[in-house]
Amino acid sequence: MTRCFYVGILDYYLDSRRVTTFEKLSELLVCDRIKSVLSEGCLRYVLSIESASTNGWLPMRELTEAIDRYDHFYSTKMSDKNKPRQEGRQICTMYKHI
Repeated sequence: MTRCFYVGILDYYLDSRRVTTFEKLSELLVCDRIKSVLSEGCLRYVLSIESASTNGWLPMRELTEAIDRYDHFYSTKMSDKNKPRQEGRQICTMYKHI
């Protein structure tokens, strides 16, 4: 594949996510990385919220708040034995104040 092909894919990705600044690109990459380590259930929850958003993705603060809501709901509704994985929670805490 050629460089032009990859540039075209990147342009399409950035256009579809409505990213126009370097700051937004950085935030999108971090948010995508955070989503890559979420449990399946938490990821589905986040994607359902994102599908209704204007940009098609949640900014970091909204993403971490959604992860916290999911984690809080399942940590209070499920027994310790059946809790979902906590990987996303650690990442969420790390970026919460950005």
